[in-house]
Amino acid sequence: MTELKIRGIIRTDNAPAGDYAEQFVHRALSGRLAPNSAAVIVFFSDVGYGVIRAAKVPRALVEANCKHPQHDNSYKFHVTEAILSDPSVIDLTDPMSAAA
Repeated sequence: MTELKIRGIIRTDNAPAGDYAEQFVHRALSGRLAPNSAAVIVFFSDVGYGVIRAAKVPRALVEANCKHPQHDNSYKFHVTEAILSDPSVIDLTDPMSAAA
């Protein structure tokens, strides 16, 4: 993990898939990295971390579909085909695959 941080591939000590996805978004959209509280939704293959699907989901849609279990004070968001098919969602699969 230390080496991945030194190389700028990850920014946190969490499982590296999320930070890795942020790098894809950064390269694919020529943007700047948002604070760690921002969400990135990318589906990777289990072999080689190839991009299967990527999408930009508006915060309002995420918030409207989150569950908030009181016992662990968390927010849970399940990405479904209905979510990905919502007209407000932008498919980023092609640019993300090209950036991989």
